[in-house]
Amino acid sequence: MAVEVRSSSDDAWYDAVIKRMPRPSKTGKQLKVTFKDFPEELDELTAEEVETRVRFESLQLQDEECQSEVSPGLLIGCLFHGEEKEIFYDATVLEVFTREHQNGTCLCEFEIQWGAGPAVGTVCKVDISKVCLLSKRSILTHPLYERWTGEPTGTLDEERASSEDEELDIFEDSDPDVVRICAPPQLERETERGRPARAQASCALCLYQGAESYML
Repeated sequence: MAVEVRSSSDDAWYDAVIKRMPRPSKTGKQLKVTFKDFPEELDELTAEEVETRVRFESLQLQDEECQSEVSPGLLIGCLFHGEEKEIFYDATVLEVFTREHQNGTCLCEFEIQWGAGPAVGTVCKVDISKVCLLSKRSILTHPLYERWTGEPTGTLDEERASSEDEELDIFEDSDPDVVRICAPPQLERETERGRPARAQASCALCLYQGAESYML
């Protein structure tokens, strides 16, 4: 059940692990955020910020989805080429310029307006390789939501919760059937056209809970 978090430093979205700290930090925030691809860049959240800065992982738009899933007004995650790294910002689709596909490969273009980042407010055209679809699931349904936002029950319980979060993170990273694509660079498998695609386990949460029961 991977999530992405909007960074407080640049408003970009990154794959991340969230852990409740035994006690609030000096800034008064209770949750520590570690970005999976940039572990040296730490961030913090309050419980109240979870709903606005955390969401389920976005998925790469696939060739056959360009017309059925994308329309003007849709909020997407869009790849931005920065000076030091490629990162994802929110953007709104303004128009879809359909093109005939070649051998199943989408050649359509998408006119988007950046909603955050250095180019906020500006309009440009991008191809399908830069577009990610936001998850339609509410973060309130995440199995760890209550742990992130609930009141601490004590140091011992929180240490156990932190340990369980670590196990979940290890499980997601080590399972060869779960592959992320929406925060560069990540574990990827290549499609025929060389773009990253996502393979999913049938139910990562159930598999993790089974592993947890075994470990107990």
